[in-house]
Amino acid sequence: MHNMRSETSGNFKLALPTTDGLVFVKVKNVLYCEASSNYTEITMEDNKKYIVSRTLKEYEDLLEDQDFFRIHHSSLINLNSIKKYVRGEGGYVIMSNDKSLDVSKRKKESFLTRIGAKD
Repeated sequence: MHNMRSETSGNFKLALPTTDGLVFVKVKNVLYCEASSNYTEITMEDNKKYIVSRTLKEYEDLLEDQDFFRIHHSSLINLNSIKKYVRGEGGYVIMSNDKSLDVSKRKKESFLTRIGAKD
């Protein structure tokens, strides 16, 4: 698992393994990551998607200190890219690209604590 910190800009970069090499993306430009069996689909701010052969758990471990939170067994989101949280059993978030992602019931409390909102 590779990651880089650019000392000059302070932008944390993620190296995504693709079929022909590594693509370096700024973590702050990642909206969310979704699990797809042993793959992870990473959606960027510009809606570009990367499918990488790593598990969501690996990205969770790598990004938990970078304002990312695992809201569901299949979703890891950039907390800075949430547009709205809608209450419900677990509720769901609407991301800055208008994609809705469910918050699981068991993650709800820790998610609300993390974003500084009690239900």
